Amino acid sequence: MSKLTTISTFFNNRLAKAARVPVLLLSVLFFAVGAQAQYTGGNGDGHSTDTASKDYCTPVIGAKVVTTCSGVSFSVSPTDGVSSDFVPASTTYSWLAPSAITNISGLTGASGAAFFSATLTNSSNAPITVTYIVTPASFSCTGGSFTVTVTVNPTASVDAIHLTTCSGVSFAVTPSAGIIPTGVSYTWNTPGITASITGGGSGSGTNITGLLTNTSASVQTATYTVTPNLTTGCTSSPFTLTVAVFPVASINNVSLTVCSGVNFNPTLIGTLPSGI
Repeated sequence: MSKLTTISTFFNNRLAKAARVPVLLLSVLFFAVGAQAQYTGGNGDGHSTDTASKDYCTPVIGAKVVTTCSGVSFSVSPTDGVSSDFVPASTTYSWLAPSAITNISGLTGASGAAFFSATLTNSSNAPITVTYIVTPASFSCTGGSFTVTVTVNPTASVDAIHLTTCSGVSFAVTPSAGIIPTGVSYTWNTPGITASITGGGSGSGTNITGLLTNTSASVQTATYTVTPNLTTGCTSSPFTLTVAVFPVASINNVSLTVCSGVNFNPTLIGTLPSGI
């Protein structure tokens, strides 16, 4: 073999090895990309998939509906597998405060919360609906937003009532001042009374009723503590009904004998209110 042939063979071998290097590098690169696609679903965001390309990172949560009472805290915590929701264990929630709504207070937002929660106050006498748009996220995976629609039922807030009546005369009071939702009814216990009042008792109804007797000669009072009851089950604070009971005169029969033309001034016996 000539020296020229030997040199040519040497360089040809070198070139062949050099040509295989890029091929080897490309093979390694394709393997790495394929492994990343298998782990991340091909989009490189760090979440895993199975052979069917199911996303195990991004939350998928449907709309939620909540009914609550004014001033009562509530929360919404979606559960994985319930109502077709997919909720990774690391899911957090973010939402903005809804636009201002008349008679609703407590509208706030949050970010990165473990669950959705709020406390809303309804200062009207009718239910009000509030809608939040909530975005779930798990690590770097952000799910589609879902709505939380909240119906806020009012609670009754009745102003204290003062009433005057006469002894032995029944009364019925229908509250009208304050926040009084439709369908409210009332319960009350036996009133606290001053001396010489009889007839006070407990009761219930759409208005407050009673019949009190004042056996004294001066005004006496009875104070009822009344609790509103709502068909929604929302708890309301009690209020007071104070009844001033005026006495009526109760005079025994008088028998008197006088002479013609003689003034007389009999002594009256019985209950004699002042001013009589």
